[in-house]
Amino acid sequence: MDVIKAADGKLYFIDPNFRLNGSTPFHFIRAHFLTHFQRPNLETGYFCYQGNPLAFLETFRPEIEKKVLMPVGLYYDPSYDQKTRVYLAQVTENDVDAHVSLRDTLAQRGLLPGIHL
Repeated sequence: MDVIKAADGKLYFIDPNFRLNGSTPFHFIRAHFLTHFQRPNLETGYFCYQGNPLAFLETFRPEIEKKVLMPVGLYYDPSYDQKTRVYLAQVTENDVDAHVSLRDTLAQRGLLPGIHL
């Protein structure tokens, strides 16, 4: 929702966009995570992988099957570069150290946070 302030000092709400935000799909599939985690800790965001979507899926298949990674969107434009941009959740049991370890392990294997333009 955008807000503007008029010359007379009044505030006006304009351009309301009542859409799903980036984390909403994961709330819809909460039961999916509860089959593997008692208290799932989800971190959602955009990531980048140097390679095409098939290489991404093959590289991270074990984590996807274990429900540690949940990709919900991929973008790949081979005419621009050879990177796959991924929107996903990283999931661990509610343990900060396990989550940091997962993030570091995935980064070492090429899954970098952000879109890396």
